[in-house]
Amino acid sequence: MSYTAIAYRSLVLAFLLTTAVQAQPQIGGGACTNSTLSGIYYYLLSGDLLSGNQVYPYVELGKLVADGRGGVSGNSHASAGGAISTYTLAGTYSVQSSCTGAMTLSVNSQPPESLTFQIVNGGQGAIIAFSGPTGVIAGRAYAQTAGAAPIQCQTASLSGSYGYLLTGVAFLSGNTYYYSQAGSATGDGLGNMSVTGMANVNGSTLTSTGQGHIQSQATAPALRASKTRTALRIIS
Repeated sequence: MSYTAIAYRSLVLAFLLTTAVQAQPQIGGGACTNSTLSGIYYYLLSGDLLSGNQVYPYVELGKLVADGRGGVSGNSHASAGGAISTYTLAGTYSVQSSCTGAMTLSVNSQPPESLTFQIVNGGQGAIIAFSGPTGVIAGRAYAQTAGAAPIQCQTASLSGSYGYLLTGVAFLSGNTYYYSQAGSATGDGLGNMSVTGMANVNGSTLTSTGQGHIQSQATAPALRASKTRTALRIIS
């Protein structure tokens, strides 16, 4: 896999981080109930998964819809050691008056897994954690802010320039390297993207450029470039 391919495969992180509100969360601050967690939430999780004797870096970007009554559903894109998967999610949750909560999620109709979360900013976000024999994963969820009418996203929603910063690991020729990249991505609102960035792979720097195309799908738009596929979510 080339350095440029790694950049596009990681670009999912950039769009979430540059469009999400970066204010400091206010934890707790009042009595919470199941209705506090209600609406559409976009989340980003990262950590490590254990498979056999191997530990793989893991990242997941997804969408959850909480009904305010303890039911939740959604979908996500994930990468475990560079292997991309798409998941369908369904489960239940419960919220304590302290604004802590527990959620049980079934992934692709498999046996459910449990995770914990802490609601912040009165339901505008949550801090999420999972810890078990198979791995340790943590991240943040952000509520989609909207008016009375649901937000409708389309290809034209991704227009203009976005700055991004990526960090993680890269797999090259069977070896694992530390990886970071900073750059800009520009969308023309017609489905076309151009990306320019400066990457550092294990201390070696290089400039990467590329072109991509947004292809609408049932779960999320997908950026296609350099024979890789990257999922992204637009948060309003």
